[in-house]
Amino acid sequence: MKAAALSLALLPALVAGEQATWCDKKDACATVKGGLPKPAWWEKELKKMQPACEEEGATCHQWTSLLSDKAKGVLDNVLTTVETKIMEGSKTKQRNRVLRRNSQMDELYLSAPRNSEGSDRVFITPHIDGFLGWLPFFTAYRCVYGLTGPHETVTIQPMRDPDEQEVNVGPGDFTCFDYNREIHWIEHRAQANATLDDRMVLKLHFYEFPAIFSYIGDAFGDANAQYNFFARAAFLASQFPDKDIISRLIARGINGITLFGGSAEAVFGYMNMGIALILISAARGKGQTMLTIAGTCHFAVYIP
Repeated sequence: MKAAALSLALLPALVAGEQATWCDKKDACATVKGGLPKPAWWEKELKKMQPACEEEGATCHQWTSLLSDKAKGVLDNVLTTVETKIMEGSKTKQRNRVLRRNSQMDELYLSAPRNSEGSDRVFITPHIDGFLGWLPFFTAYRCVYGLTGPHETVTIQPMRDPDEQEVNVGPGDFTCFDYNREIHWIEHRAQANATLDDRMVLKLHFYEFPAIFSYIGDAFGDANAQYNFFARAAFLASQFPDKDIISRLIARGINGITLFGGSAEAVFGYMNMGIALILISAARGKGQTMLTIAGTCHFAVYIP
C-alpha cells in the first residue's frame, strides 16, 4: 500500500495542474534581453543552415544546435524569457517542482499549413506531440515562439481558456502547451493584414517534475527527446509520399498514429490512464483492493 499512499500524497499537485502559457508580444512577459532580430534575419539564418528550405510548399526544420553563434545567443535570451513565464504560470518553486530545458529538441521551424500531403498532414490534424502523458506528475512543454508575421497560420488549442483557443503567433508572441497531453493543430486562415502564408517559429522545450523525483527527472526529459528524434526521422522519410512506396507507407503509418493519439487523449486522457495503472499496481491486481482504493482516493482532490 506504500505506492497508494505516495499517489495520494501527490494528488494535490496533480490537481493544481501544469499551467499552459500564452504571452502576447505587448505584455511584459514577452520582453527578451537585447530584443529580437527582424524576421528577414531569421529567414536568412534558416535557409543558410538548411538549403532545402528554399523549396516552397512544405514544412522545414533545423535543429537550433546547428545554428550560428549569433543565433544561439539570441536563442538563449528567448529561452530565459519563456522559462521565466512557465515558472510563474505553473508556480514551479512554490509547488516544490523542478523545471529544466530540453534544448536537444529545440528547432527553428517553417510551417506550411496549406500542405496536406504526406507527413505534413500531421500538423493540420488534431494531435498530441508525444506519448508519455500516461506518466503522472511529469510534464514536458513545447513552446511555439513567433519570429515572423503577420501571417495566415492559426494555432488551434481547444483545451485552453476561450481566449487562447485560437492564436496567431506573431513576432515576440509565444504559446506553451503540454507536449504529451494537449491536443492542437494549425490551420490556414485568411487575414486582412497578412503578408505571409506560412510562419517561422522557434520550437522550444522544457520538462518539469516533482523535486522528490529528481533522480529520474532527466530520464523523462531524455525519453521525450529520443521519441522526438525518432518521429522527426520518420517524418522526413515520408514528407513527400510520391517519391516512392516506402515513403507512402510511412506517411500512412504516421497519419494513422496521429489520429489514434489525438483520439485517445480526447476520449480517455493519458493522465487518467497513468493514474489507473498506478492504482492497479498498488493493489497488485486484487479486485477488492482496487475497488477500495478507487472508491476513496478521489477524496484527495478536495485537500486544499
